[in-house]
Amino acid sequence: MIGIEFMGVRGFAEAPEADLVLMTLLFTDIVDSTATAEKMGDARWHERLLAHNDLVRGALDRYQGREVKTTGDGFLASFDSPARAVNSAKAIRTAVSNLGLSLRIGIHTGEPNGPAMI
Repeated sequence: MIGIEFMGVRGFAEAPEADLVLMTLLFTDIVDSTATAEKMGDARWHERLLAHNDLVRGALDRYQGREVKTTGDGFLASFDSPARAVNSAKAIRTAVSNLGLSLRIGIHTGEPNGPAMI
């Protein structure tokens, strides 16, 4: 048993299984992508989206992230380290801002219950 204290509340939990792995997920989403696409028109939006995708993939590669899937206007990626995910997020935000796009980026770290995506 492992004792856990959080905000003054004490509890006990079973020790984690030895085969669990810590992983970090990064999610991105282009802010107002639908409205932006309508303003730009299909051809210009498609070019901008391809440029966005190339920049995101470059940052994922640089920080050893693994693309899990795209969501049309965003990405889901996994990392073996929270620091790599944060550094990748910073690089993505900087690179994509040069395209005139704003992103929402979320990061979550934990031990998945099931097959890891790393």
